[in-house]
Amino acid sequence: MEKKKKNWVEIVVTVISAVIVLFTLVFLTYQLLTEEQTPPDIVVTFGKPMAKQNYFAIPITAENKGAKTAQKVRIEIVLGEDNSNEKAHIEFDYMPGKSIVKGWVNFNEDPTGQKLGAHVLGYVVP
Repeated sequence: MEKKKKNWVEIVVTVISAVIVLFTLVFLTYQLLTEEQTPPDIVVTFGKPMAKQNYFAIPITAENKGAKTAQKVRIEIVLGEDNSNEKAHIEFDYMPGKSIVKGWVNFNEDPTGQKLGAHVLGYVVP
């Protein structure tokens, strides 16, 4: 059985692949050992409301500033100053640490010029 001589391209690709895999392992290990495992810290921001046919849609951005993952994140959005005004809820199934997720909530009333408030009702830490 003859032994095939390796092409220089194969050698270069193998070396580059090995370096990338090694770098990734070192980087992930470094993060695991040095990053503080802070609990989820959910911060909600609102985008510009959009008028639809029969309702008003508001884009929501939720950011998990903590290092730990949050699951089943449930957020209540209140339109107006007091609790008697219209409310909406949104739930995000999964928010990894240091991540951002986006969604939309809908209201019957026009939110333009009214105060929007967000309250994280709860989440699960796996």
